[in-house]
Amino acid sequence: MGQGTSLRRTWPRALLALGAALPLNFAALGCGGGIMDDLRSREFRFRDVFNHQDPLVALESETNGDERARAMHRLKEPLQNGGTQEQQDKMMKVLTESATTDNRAVCRMAAIDALAKMKDGRATPVLVQAYTNASTFQLDVANAIRVDAITALGSRSDADAVALLVKAASDPGIDVNAAAQQMAPAGIQQTSLLRDKPKPSAQDAEVEKSLARDIRLAAIRALATSRSPKATDALIAMLDEKDIAIRDRAQEALEAITGKKGVKPEAKAWQEAMAKKQ
Repeated sequence: MGQGTSLRRTWPRALLALGAALPLNFAALGCGGGIMDDLRSREFRFRDVFNHQDPLVALESETNGDERARAMHRLKEPLQNGGTQEQQDKMMKVLTESATTDNRAVCRMAAIDALAKMKDGRATPVLVQAYTNASTFQLDVANAIRVDAITALGSRSDADAVALLVKAASDPGIDVNAAAQQMAPAGIQQTSLLRDKPKPSAQDAEVEKSLARDIRLAAIRALATSRSPKATDALIAMLDEKDIAIRDRAQEALEAITGKKGVKPEAKAWQEAMAKKQ
């Protein structure tokens, strides 16, 4: 048998052995987990692993929606981290546009998440407008954006934040455009919270009712987080509703806001308990 024939028979085995060893070598080099996930990513780019670009700088040139969302998740508030007012203003401009007018839901939600962490007072009106402008998306996507905006507002004590949370907890279909118009920063596109459309079918109406309930529950939880005494009257009124989940969340929110425990989950009992405090 010639040398060429021998080589043809042995080289596949060598390749198989090399292939079996590669995962071990990668693991030994610490290349498992997140970096391997990036390598498998459809939109993987070499610089994502080796070039940790400043997210604010990246947002100035990046147009890919997923990449912009990643950069927004990595944002740190300039004025809280040794940055300048100019950088702060630039960041707020990017987040305002992304949270209220971007046509990609992933970017809106990433911007809302970033705004939730900011101490800048301008974040509140932007989050209010993000809730309102979500109507540019189909109902289920809009609902997810609204829930995110509501959750973010729960960490803010501003009167405008509490006002929207009370409205959303009481009735998500309420028109907040008049209030949002007064609070919206210049340049934010205004859209209607509710779209003009034909009367929905019974099935569609049930779906909308379910989604509205999700918003209400999220808003009540956000009010509990806010601990604003301005919300107590609205929460007490919810204790008379038929929906047990609404009643339970309202009771929990009242306990969180007032610090009172052991009050019966009834509107009358809470009214009496609040009157004693006064």
